[in-house]
Amino acid sequence: MRGMLRLGLFFVILAAVLFVSALVGILFPGWPGLRKFRAALSHAVAPKLLWVLNVKTTTRFLASPPFSSSGMRPGMTVSNHISYLDVLLIAAQVPTVFVTSTEVRDEPFIGTLCRLAGCVFVDRRSPRRLRSEIDEISKLIRDGLHVVVFPEATSTRGDVVRPFRRALFEAVKASGMPLWVGSIRYPEGTRMKASYAENDSFLPHLWRLMFTPFLEAEWSWLGGMGAAKLSSTSSLELATWAQALVESDFSMMPPPAKSFE
Repeated sequence: MRGMLRLGLFFVILAAVLFVSALVGILFPGWPGLRKFRAALSHAVAPKLLWVLNVKTTTRFLASPPFSSSGMRPGMTVSNHISYLDVLLIAAQVPTVFVTSTEVRDEPFIGTLCRLAGCVFVDRRSPRRLRSEIDEISKLIRDGLHVVVFPEATSTRGDVVRPFRRALFEAVKASGMPLWVGSIRYPEGTRMKASYAENDSFLPHLWRLMFTPFLEAEWSWLGGMGAAKLSSTSSLELATWAQALVESDFSMMPPPAKSFE
């Protein structure tokens, strides 16, 4: 019964948020601030959805985060990717615009959620579109938004960090704003229940979560790099550095330098 109540409450909150997001989009078509509004809405609602899912979260500050008492800083955060729960964990930290693939956009239900959350969609199979997608993301950052990219370009079972693809690091380099690196971990007893990868389907996975007594998740701010150093660092070096930070956090080995500065 408790699982059914949680499921019902989850969809009530989600439906209310989607209604507000869609209504604002209809009433103010073409509004330049729509994506920022949707990021702020997701930031406000994410902690409530984590509470309904009974996800107990821990945040580690191994580096300065992109927010303070004065507000959120525009820029880009990159992280490993394990589950759609990652989105809630990060959105609860800071108002963000997530970058995801056109394949996700085309998925039933999840695609609608992503569109109404203000996500940016990139076609990873089309190198010809890459330049325009980088320009779009860079402009969003220059316009004052904080963008999140999962450079693995897929989700995993949380037992490995896949190679970080370098292409979208060009967007933060071109924006003149800083880059942050974070990591997501789910403890061993939680990891397989939380992970959403390979051939998992959203609704059956969510159904299982609702009947899980609780989940644990950990988000860590691992490092950052300022715009001046970004401009003189190649996207390949950035991807290698960011991946090494995340891998060191997973292995608990001595980490690489938190920035090139």
